[in-house]
Amino acid sequence: MKKQKLKFTGTLEDLTDILWDHDIYGSMSERPGFHRFVSSNGGCLHWYANGTICFQGPAFARQELEEKLEGMFDGSDQGAPADRVEPELVYTTPPPPDLTDLMSCGDCGVQPGQVHKEGCDIEMCSVCGGQRRMCCCDGHDKAFAHWTGFWPGTPEAEMLGIETNELFRRGLHRIFFIKPKMDSSRIG
Repeated sequence: MKKQKLKFTGTLEDLTDILWDHDIYGSMSERPGFHRFVSSNGGCLHWYANGTICFQGPAFARQELEEKLEGMFDGSDQGAPADRVEPELVYTTPPPPDLTDLMSCGDCGVQPGQVHKEGCDIEMCSVCGGQRRMCCCDGHDKAFAHWTGFWPGTPEAEMLGIETNELFRRGLHRIFFIKPKMDSSRIG
């Protein structure tokens, strides 16, 4: 069974208040098509224009964000004032991808099929499979790691029936993001 995506139907101010109310501190920035909140421990929450929320960043930081917010939104948190009306979170099953769903890169703005601009946060390394901006690998192929129009790992995880974070946790992203080495004995 596929994990459903988290949707937030409140305002940016509501989301910021919720983060602060739960001692989640960091910085919020606006990117093309989404808002990015980076917590003080490196966890990222991306809130897209369509309301979808994705968690990114180091596993421990991402998990901490997910746990703190899960308690808030499933009704188990006793810390919220009783008279406060919280914005509704809605779990939805995303429709199948359609070519109109392809979007420009949320960081560097390139269109699907184009190579990422230098320093893009979203570009994946074709050598190690990690975030290109965080590695120093030699031999990276920018054309292999081009922007597809989908967040890295999302279509692959959906096809495998797992959450995107689980794809990365298990190391399965390497299958999709590392460029295969050509065996010269097989060429020709």
